[in-house]
Amino acid sequence: MRRFCLAAILAAVSVATALAVELTPQAIRAMLDESDARTVVEKLNAGEPPDTAWDRLTDRIETGEAAWLDLVPLLKPGTDAGTAEELEIVLSRALANNAQGVLALLANGLYPPEDICTSNEIEAEPLAVARALDTALVAVAAVLDPPLRETRDACLDELGETRTSVLVNAAKVSGD
Repeated sequence: MRRFCLAAILAAVSVATALAVELTPQAIRAMLDESDARTVVEKLNAGEPPDTAWDRLTDRIETGEAAWLDLVPLLKPGTDAGTAEELEIVLSRALANNAQGVLALLANGLYPPEDICTSNEIEAEPLAVARALDTALVAVAAVLDPPLRETRDACLDELGETRTSVLVNAAKVSGD
């Protein structure tokens, strides 16, 4: 019984510690220096959404700031179904904020364009999705860095196809 209580206390302290983690790119890198990616992701994701450190981290990745995007290749190997899907969603959204940074991740083989250059929104209004895709299309089209050209073009194709599909499906549902 004592061991069970001690284990419960240690688990609670570990969850509290994960929630209290200073959320900076340097702090996350320090965690990754001490533990493997899976352990770090599990610690960050401990607790109830949307109050986890993982939720706060993905919010920062969505900003597209380079220091946060640089963490994605380090964290991705530690993700599972839910956390992996969240990374894809925030990277899709980050296209509008830092298309060059996200395209660089794609060009390095972290994700194929079809996983990121799409709408990963769930239960969103079609016109809101189309507007978000338009914003991403403009941001991606503005990337002129020659090494990213092929990835940019593939991303533009995917975004365009997704936008068309969203609008066509919306028209079918509304009966137009």
